[in-house]
Amino acid sequence: MTAYIGLHEQYALVSPRTFVDKFTQRWTEQFNMPASEPLRKLRRIMANTYQQSIISTSQDQPSRWRVLQPPTGSRKTMGAVVYAGLQADLNASVTDGVKPVGVMIVTRLKAQADEVVSQINSYVRRGVAIADHSDHRATPEQLADSDIVVITHEAYTRAKETLSGINADRWRRLTNWRGGRRLLTIVDEALANVVRHSQVKLDELSRVIGYITHEMRLTHPTQVEALEILREEMLFQAGVNDGFQIGTALAWEAGHSPATADLSGLRAEMRRLPYDRIIGKDDDKERDRLAKRYDQTLAAAEELLDQHAFMALKGNEHTLNSSALAVPLELPGPVVLDATAGVDLMYDLMEDRADIIPTPRGVRDYGDVTLHVARREDR
Repeated sequence: MTAYIGLHEQYALVSPRTFVDKFTQRWTEQFNMPASEPLRKLRRIMANTYQQSIISTSQDQPSRWRVLQPPTGSRKTMGAVVYAGLQADLNASVTDGVKPVGVMIVTRLKAQADEVVSQINSYVRRGVAIADHSDHRATPEQLADSDIVVITHEAYTRAKETLSGINADRWRRLTNWRGGRRLLTIVDEALANVVRHSQVKLDELSRVIGYITHEMRLTHPTQVEALEILREEMLFQAGVNDGFQIGTALAWEAGHSPATADLSGLRAEMRRLPYDRIIGKDDDKERDRLAKRYDQTLAAAEELLDQHAFMALKGNEHTLNSSALAVPLELPGPVVLDATAGVDLMYDLMEDRADIIPTPRGVRDYGDVTLHVARREDR
């Protein structure tokens, strides 16, 4: 099916009726049981919500998070697979003047991402979906050619387009393809760790900077300079806090940090330093412990330079702190499949950017479930 969007553009849109019929067929074939009318109604709501998100994104409307609440057992992931497969098939049959629709799916785990890709490609019987995560990194060409790209929750939050634009290129590769912008993002299950807290201790930052070698300074001058600027700013803020006996004070607002830098290259080199030998030991566990500890400090420093920050004094310890929503709100056509949406704080943090879609009654009934409990006596 195609539908007009605006005055001049046509997009390939999956018919809600087709989705309901195909989803019901797959449900019946896999579970050998009929689909109830409430379940069919839920599928129509899912299809209509996906289509509304696609249309809204294509018209450059402000990004709104549409949250569906399919209960456990309603096979929300199966629905995402069927919809993505139907969209890919429709994309392959578009005529001149009709634009295909690209989709991104976000799963909790890498194994789930791989399984969703496998299911979509099996359903369509050709390669239309690609996974992109640390165990299977897709090439820019694969991302551009694939109708469907599947990533993990962690990859999604790490790909956030930051104020400094450090991750903008990666974010662009995920959200764009040969058909232009991807117009729909299906987030499978509630996002975890949506609020990220960052903290750097003044003494710890000074210690880390002291471990930077002369060769690293030559190789990463901009990154080292950013860290030294950060330390000088913290020293200044600490002096203000001490002078006026202020426990907590705003250091800078978002977008007004004294410097920004991508520290990934410097961090990689510093993780290889022989910290145990530097402090006069020969202990691999101690080396790994210190490498992890100082890498966390550098990661927090990079985040603090990219968002608002405030200085805090607890006892004699000065720290620079920040917290931020760890998900980019400007996601293309976001639809979340979250059975726990009614009690999830994330949607409160989004304020007026999230719409929780009502779920029809009677989709799944667990009233007749028998719970068997096995007890074991420890001897």
